[in-house]
Amino acid sequence: MASSASISVIAVVCVTCILFYGIYLDTEVVVFVAASKSSPLDPEMKALLETKWWSSAETNNSSSPGECYGISCTAGGRVTKINLAKSYLEGKLKLKFSSFPNLYFVDLHGNGLQGSIPSDIGTLSNLTVLDLSFNQLTGEIPLSIVNLTQLLIFDIASNNIHGFIPLEIGNMESLNLLYLSLNKIIGSIPTGIGNLKNLMRLHLKSNNLIGPVPTTLAGCSYLQELILSHNYLTGCFSHRFVDLYWLNTNLSHNFFSGEIPGKLGGSGHLSILYLSYNNLTGNIPLSHFYTRC
Repeated sequence: MASSASISVIAVVCVTCILFYGIYLDTEVVVFVAASKSSPLDPEMKALLETKWWSSAETNNSSSPGECYGISCTAGGRVTKINLAKSYLEGKLKLKFSSFPNLYFVDLHGNGLQGSIPSDIGTLSNLTVLDLSFNQLTGEIPLSIVNLTQLLIFDIASNNIHGFIPLEIGNMESLNLLYLSLNKIIGSIPTGIGNLKNLMRLHLKSNNLIGPVPTTLAGCSYLQELILSHNYLTGCFSHRFVDLYWLNTNLSHNFFSGEIPGKLGGSGHLSILYLSYNNLTGNIPLSHFYTRC
């Protein structure tokens, strides 16, 4: 029969074991919970939340970017589209574009966004649509924009963008629509713009552009709209423009001089031509134009 002293020792050992393993288990639970709470936020979700474009009520229960209004994602939860047009957004455009490598569509037009266009926009190699028009953006067109070789639509009209049109804009060979109107852009129209073989609409009106229209525009064989009004463009009309298929051409409110080429409109495709408020001389060659009352 065991002595009372032996029983006491055994009891103490048992209690010690229970307490030890109990504390160990509790510690494991605490560590697990702490690790869960401190797990890193999805970088795309984090970049969206940092814009503060969504209220806390909209994002508190959101674990995926696809649950945010105006955001579309792949089946794996990667952001592909940001469509927040006319969503009453204000403040600086501080979206970290480089956080969204799968992004191919951005439409933020018709808001009150301020600041400059982030230079990391040039990292979006899959981007096909970029519409930042009708905001209050300032600064220059980032040089990195010419890296977007898949871009089809580039629209920053109706902002306060200044500076020059990038000389390397001809690298954006996929462009169909280029809208830079109603800004404060200076300098001349780059000759490289003639490399935009797929360009259909070029809108540059109401800027501070100077110099002649580059003859390289003749290389834009699909061009249907050429809107260059309300600038400070000079020079004479070139015979190289005569056979282009422009349907709508507005060169008014500039400083063009000389005579209108006699063959202008000879292709039969020109339907609208504005030449008012220039320094043109000579007669209007009516033989190739049809008028309507």
